[in-house]
Amino acid sequence: MSNYRELILILLEEQTNLVDDENNHESKFLAEKIKGMATILKDVEVIGHATLLENRSIESIQDEYEVLDQLGDYNNDFFDRNDQVRELCIKVFYKDKLFSPDMSSYRNLVEENKEALVKADRYEKLSRYIDEKKVLDKIYNKMKNDLLPSYGENETSKVPDEEYIKEQYPSYLSEIYRLANNHVKSEIEKSNYKLVEE
Repeated sequence: MSNYRELILILLEEQTNLVDDENNHESKFLAEKIKGMATILKDVEVIGHATLLENRSIESIQDEYEVLDQLGDYNNDFFDRNDQVRELCIKVFYKDKLFSPDMSSYRNLVEENKEALVKADRYEKLSRYIDEKKVLDKIYNKMKNDLLPSYGENETSKVPDEEYIKEQYPSYLSEIYRLANNHVKSEIEKSNYKLVEE
């Protein structure tokens, strides 16, 4: 009996030092069972060691729950901020219709080179590329994605306002124009070169 008792005491001491968030529930269960047995046997020393293990396990479990609660609060805040950014961008871009990209210069170029573009099977695709609604959608998606908060960033409460979006829009539009300049020019050159070859 004494040998078993020594083994139990060693087990309790070792387990108390090893309690973490991976085994805290099992450690608590073990402590309760040994404590119950020791209480029947009125072994005060074993009860004391089992109580230490139980208390350490409970502390670990409480710490784990606290972390999960904080993470849950952060997740809720993170998704709330995502929704706020999306709703704001939808309001500015589509409900209030504050922006309207002007693609007329590109449309004129495409129409001037329509014959070559049609023969090269590039006209319809290029027309869609410079469509104002599709261009607005591109800017909306790019800006929205850039403004959405990154998970784990420090400034968790920072959400852009309408004025900020208005200030940023011109730079996004400029990038669209830069890309369109290169793409439209390239497609027209390819089409005219193909037409010459024929």
